[in-house]
Amino acid sequence: FEDAAKWSHIAYCEPRYRQAKVHFEGGEWRSAHQLFSEVIARDSDFKEAQNLREETLSNGLFTIALLPFENGSNRSGLDSKFRSYVEQALMQSSDPFLEVVDRENQALILQEQQLALSGVLNSNSAIEVGELLGAQTLLKGQVVNCEVVTSNFQREDKQGYESYRVARITEEGKKVYDKKYRPVPYREVSANRQVRITFRVTLISLETGQNVMSEMLSAETFDSVRFAEYGGDHNNVFPSNKIGGVNRMGKRGLEALLNARKTLSEESVMVNNTVEVLTGDIRNQIEIKLHALIP
Repeated sequence: FEDAAKWSHIAYCEPRYRQAKVHFEGGEWRSAHQLFSEVIARDSDFKEAQNLREETLSNGLFTIALLPFENGSNRSGLDSKFRSYVEQALMQSSDPFLEVVDRENQALILQEQQLALSGVLNSNSAIEVGELLGAQTLLKGQVVNCEVVTSNFQREDKQGYESYRVARITEEGKKVYDKKYRPVPYREVSANRQVRITFRVTLISLETGQNVMSEMLSAETFDSVRFAEYGGDHNNVFPSNKIGGVNRMGKRGLEALLNARKTLSEESVMVNNTVEVLTGDIRNQIEIKLHALIP
């Protein structure tokens, strides 16, 4: 049984190890890394798999430095918010070949190169900055616009019915109560808010100074409220039906409207949520490009 287990490991690991070396020699670092990882997961001491996997990471490492982002919107601070979110998202990427250059070091170097203000590169300055940063690419970001559209509160007067009890004495002399309905007004109110942000992300090669990726991305979030207002007893109010009578079956729906949320989400909260959505899209686009650049 011991020999069977040994040969089972070899049968699993050996073909993967050989194929990984083929990818390694062909500069296909991601494919080699995947296969070496499969081998190591089965047998951590199999031949040189550990060392070769580390070499694939070293050879295929894709380093990104973030330029200060630009803000083309009228919302103050959105550029720095995006930069912080994008940096954090890239640092949390599951792609083993993606690395973000240390923020403090790159800020100093970019300032010295006056790129923090201009963001303009030619082939010569790109190579120089790349060597100083230890990065292969620069990431430029621009908030193209941020639109917040909030509707007015729309109010519609409705007719409903309020139930009440009327006492009467039966022929047997007993006191009983009859349920009756009187018409009452109530109001239905609605409003909505939409936030839409458009962002341009560009990756610039620090080997050539040319763009390797440029994408315009948009995301939006939407919120709405619909509720009812009534000044009487909420427990006894009913909506009317299509012919103007009491709609007893609609009572639960009206109760839900009377107890519904009455305020829209704050603009700042919705803007932050939209930034988070776009940040995820930005990371996804970069990871997709990385898979193409590092097969």
